[in-house]
Amino acid sequence: MTTTERPARTGRVRWRVLAPAVLLALALGAWLWWWSHPRAFADYGAGLGAVAEIGETRYFGLANAPRDLEILEVRPLVASDGADATVTAVVCMGAEDRGGVGVGSPEMVTEGCRSVREPAGRFTPDDQLLVEVRGTSEGTVVVDGVVVTYRDGAQRGTEVLDVDIGAGFGLGIDIEDFVW
Repeated sequence: MTTTERPARTGRVRWRVLAPAVLLALALGAWLWWWSHPRAFADYGAGLGAVAEIGETRYFGLANAPRDLEILEVRPLVASDGADATVTAVVCMGAEDRGGVGVGSPEMVTEGCRSVREPAGRFTPDDQLLVEVRGTSEGTVVVDGVVVTYRDGAQRGTEVLDVDIGAGFGLGIDIEDFVW
């Protein structure tokens, strides 16, 4: 009786199996990174400030969309809240013939926006993100960025808008004297 020995597997056979798996894993990783890192607000940055009386509301205009997006969540990053204020994000649904909101009162928002709504849902280039700050006691509020989670076509991700907002309430000073 004769036996035939099987040749030992070579490294070449292993690489024929491993190479496609490694390439597939790299391609999948690259696609997942692209999918979770949209850059719709990449170039946005601003510093905004306002003063108001206690109980008044001030709006701070942020970014417009470069194209149609779906906003999933917007969260202002409150760095300090010495005025016991409410800080929320809203969307100014604008019109093409109207400018946007820079820093303003509710009256200015009424003039510059067709309506104001919660920041979830469709977000078009005619719309603008706003931060709404209402101080309920004397002091200052500092917002150090706004986190926006959104869907841009097939991509879904989160960006932090580089914005510094300072609002003083009941301080009895003008905006020129406001230090933040």
